[in-house]
Formats: sequence, structure tokens, C-alpha cells
Amino acid sequence: MQTHLCHLLRSQAPVVLPVISGLWLAIGVGIIGALTPDYSHASQFMSALGATGAPYAAWVN
Repeated sequence: MQTHLCHLLRSQAPVVLPVISGLWLAIGVGIIGALTPDYSHASQFMSALGATGAPYAAWVN
């Protein structure tokens, strides 16, 4: 049973991990962007959230 589970997880990893990573990125940028004063998701790049002097740069980077 354990061998089957490990095989299943390994076979699904190429599908599951990018989805989790994308969600993590979207949620993280959404939250940090909302907390950053004067940040606009529509007109600024997300790299501005991690720029030197940004309020949450340490968390983003």
C-alpha cells in the first residue's frame, strides 16, 4: 500500500506542484500587494513588492 501511494504521489507531482506554486504566488502577491501602500496590481510589476526599501521586501524575497 505504501509503495502504491509513493508511486501515485511521484506520478502526480509534475501536475500538482506547479498548481500549488502558482496558488502560493498569486495569494502571496495578492496579500502583500494589498498591504503595501500605493501599490497597484494593474500598473506595477510584482518585483516592486520586493524592491529595496519596500515595506515587505524581506517577506517577498
